[in-house]
Amino acid sequence: MLRPRMFGTAFAALLAALLGAAPTSCGDPAGELLRYRHSRGDKAVYQFDLSCRAEVKEEGGPRRIQAEMSVEMECLAHFLGETASRDWGIRGEISSGVIRFKGEGKDESLSFGEMSARYIVSPRGEVSSARLTSGDPPTLFFGGGTLAFGPEDAFLLGGAAIFPEKPIKKGDRWEGSARAPGLIKGEIQELPYESVLLGEENFGGTVCQKIKTTRRRELGGSERSPDGSGVAHIKLKISQTDTWLFDPERGVIMSIEGSARVLVTTEVEQGGQKLGGTATSGVINARSVLTEFNGKKITG
Repeated sequence: MLRPRMFGTAFAALLAALLGAAPTSCGDPAGELLRYRHSRGDKAVYQFDLSCRAEVKEEGGPRRIQAEMSVEMECLAHFLGETASRDWGIRGEISSGVIRFKGEGKDESLSFGEMSARYIVSPRGEVSSARLTSGDPPTLFFGGGTLAFGPEDAFLLGGAAIFPEKPIKKGDRWEGSARAPGLIKGEIQELPYESVLLGEENFGGTVCQKIKTTRRRELGGSERSPDGSGVAHIKLKISQTDTWLFDPERGVIMSIEGSARVLVTTEVEQGGQKLGGTATSGVINARSVLTEFNGKKITG
């Protein structure tokens, strides 16, 4: 039989063993409520890089055109403080950048910069207002259509970095349709998305929440030729997956890495007759990284 002193010693050893085997995290098993949280005057600097490989096929013809395009830009997010609705005002800027094109014997580059926009964003990440205030967003001409990039692509996932209403934990999934206003015309773009919380990951000494978001978009439209003799019908399909790291303490996205497949089909019609068409397919890889926050350098 164990004597009282021996029992106490044995119990203490057992308790120590159990505590040693227990997880060190004291997180809420119900999950964490993720929100964007800023202070007036906060400033975040991001480096955004994009590369694209595209191929154009002419309908009924053997000709194929291959091209490579890239975009590099430095983006800034200035947090202006809360609005009356408790959303956030953000001034986004592209301070500098360059677009490069290589294909058909051409190798060209074009510098751009000094573009700014104003956004109203909810703590969950919903963009309710976007307005171009100066400059023009960099644009890639893709198969008869255009792909324009704004500062929000660097720090808001183009408007799709939205958190659910309730706390989430590893493995939780949520979905919705972001209603992102266009910068140029102000039209509302529906962005269906699905997200999943993958867990935690360290970035620059900070424990971040790692999230994967998938988006699919289909757009279509017609444009008449300048002389009115023909009409071009354009369809765009994009399938995109992004993995992003969110810092709950700073309330900002730390990094985004994504890949998208794009297909643009164009049909030209004149007098009710189809004259021909093209199909442009491509793969786009993009990466955005927080490099500075409130004057302090960030290293991933």
